[in-house]
Amino acid sequence: MRTRVGIVFQNSDNQVFAPTVYQDVAFGPTNLGLDPEIVRHRVADALHAVGLVGCERRPPHHLSGGEKKRVAIAGILAMEPEVLVLDEPTGSLDPATAEEIVDLLDELQAAGTTILLSTHDVELAHRWADEVCLMHEGRVLRQAPPGEIFADQMLLRKARLKPPAVIELYGELVLRGIVEWGVPPKSVLEFTDLVERRRKDRVPRDETGTIYVCDADASTGDDLRSLIDGGSVDYVGAMGTRAKKFANREVILLDFTYGVIDKCILKALVGENSLIVTTGGMVDHVFRRIQEYGIESGRELMARPLTGALQSTPPGDGSLRNGIKEGD
Repeated sequence: MRTRVGIVFQNSDNQVFAPTVYQDVAFGPTNLGLDPEIVRHRVADALHAVGLVGCERRPPHHLSGGEKKRVAIAGILAMEPEVLVLDEPTGSLDPATAEEIVDLLDELQAAGTTILLSTHDVELAHRWADEVCLMHEGRVLRQAPPGEIFADQMLLRKARLKPPAVIELYGELVLRGIVEWGVPPKSVLEFTDLVERRRKDRVPRDETGTIYVCDADASTGDDLRSLIDGGSVDYVGAMGTRAKKFANREVILLDFTYGVIDKCILKALVGENSLIVTTGGMVDHVFRRIQEYGIESGRELMARPLTGALQSTPPGDGSLRNGIKEGD
């Protein structure tokens, strides 16, 4: 079981103990009795995944809280688990660092890792989880999609939790007859669509903006700068540790560092262009999320890979019935 399931503690100081980052990450695979060369490869891959390449010789007690959390996650990733269990992964972190950890979890999930997350943060659970298991005093109260869990006021009161802000606001608008009760929105994007559809004087835009997508692992700063300096994009966002490090290294200013996909969709809906910088499996995830939004909303969006930046074809057939147009 220990080779298949990895656990990241709430307090990283209880998990990160070795004299250097490299030794700490290597501890697990070394104790599996793996060949030293395999251990080196696993440590390198794990540190690359969490954005800590170059920190191998640093003492863990010199790291920030967010960096320690990354080391703890890297130590588990080096074991190559099928399931990653995290206890309050954003606890005791500042909001920006917490969002970076969530970004990292998104990358791991996109790469095929199942993630089980324990948290009291209803905002995080509501917008991030595919399935929520609500517990109280050691017993399961209910297991369901987040929309069903957090729309049940009686259930939340029993668990001594408050509803996410977006659902609380949604409930107030329902009481005032501004919107009709239905499936509660999960995000600002869904909430905006809901309210906009209720406007009787709404005039749909003829054209939406373009969302460019760049794979930072297969691109250069010059590719991005030519797009930005040429005035083709109004906003730039980065998803994932490696993408943010790439943007920082190439001195590319970021407008969005969390909630990037939804924010870029919101900008596209008002005719503005944006660029999403990401890596690995997150590239396909971006196209898939935009496509799913197009299908659900019936809005036509243009999602275009940055020329020469993507090695794989985005999912979807590019037809208007899927609500997305894919550029060449």
